Amino acid sequence: EGVMEPEVLTIQPFHGPPTGGVLVTIHGHNLRSSHGYGNPTAFVGGVTCNETTVIEQDELTCITPPGIGGRLSVRVVLRLMDPEERGLDGKKLPSSLRSKDNTLFSYDEPTVDVVVPEHGRTSGGTLVTVHGSNFGPVEAEGQVVV
Repeated sequence: EGVMEPEVLTIQPFHGPPTGGVLVTIHGHNLRSSHGYGNPTAFVGGVTCNETTVIEQDELTCITPPGIGGRLSVRVVLRLMDPEERGLDGKKLPSSLRSKDNTLFSYDEPTVDVVVPEHGRTSGGTLVTVHGSNFGPVEAEGQVVV
């Protein structure tokens, strides 16, 4: 009893570049460690933030990891430090406390500035170079359809 799951209410900003590295402020409830649970870890789209910092009981900051996609969940997880820890009622505590899913963060969509060359053979096979921004992190798989 007395152990409450973290709750993410809002974040700021709501979007950032696919390369990550954006400092996001997370507001909610029960975001800080308590009752045998360690420091919080924040996730964006299921990927661990590069750094999670407790500002106060209901506020964290997270440096976003690289990623792609929109309407991604920002989650906060508190992990139990001692697996034998018991609550006030004597029952074993859950191994982790997790905030519910949401759709708060989006990585910026790609934009195409220039395609070189502008023309190719109708039979296909022309190698093109696409210049623009927000194509995602280097390790992200992408597909271009022309």
